[in-house]
Amino acid sequence: GRRQNDKEVVMEAVRQKGLALRYASEKLRSDKQVVMEAVRQEGFALRYACDTFKNDKEIVMAAVRQHGCALECACEALQNDPELVMEAHHPDCPKRASKFYQGYIQGAKIASQVAQGFKIVQSLAHRVDQWLISSCNW
Repeated sequence: GRRQNDKEVVMEAVRQKGLALRYASEKLRSDKQVVMEAVRQEGFALRYACDTFKNDKEIVMAAVRQHGCALECACEALQNDPELVMEAHHPDCPKRASKFYQGYIQGAKIASQVAQGFKIVQSLAHRVDQWLISSCNW
């Protein structure tokens, strides 16, 4: 109807209930101001935004800050964005993505530990080389 195309009406609706974005016209689901207002109220409103905003890191971040699991509504590239993944798990996030990305976070922690271990091994190898060079006195 006519109200689905009225930006003022839709803005008021999404301020009260972000998921009302579902009933907005395609034109207003493609309006950044309307979509931002909706995802700030309810992160999962991202599901009803046009695809452009599912690829927009600013919009996705706002959605994830409201509800960590909203990350699953983003494009695949942003679902794997480390900053967004960490935000989805942030302790201050009111609705963290506790299970959704646990495997990803665990993998990142393991990779970090492996990298740290590699640096230690590299450092030890360098020290051994230095010791060998100094003790041989060529």
